[in-house]
Amino acid sequence: MKKKNSTDCPKVLAELDEKQARLDKYRKEIREGNNKDVKDLDDLNKPLQNKKG
Repeated sequence: MKKKNSTDCPKVLAELDEKQARLDKYRKEIREGNNKDVKDLDDLNKPLQNKKG
């Protein structure tokens, strides 16, 4: 397996923060019943699929 370059970390963390912010926004909208615009959730699941060995 190829080791990730340590310079990728800030980029990955920034991407994670952005996804977390979107997720929080969607959760808030869903709680308020205002989730008509929530369509692009598929890519939020992708990182989790790597853990299934």
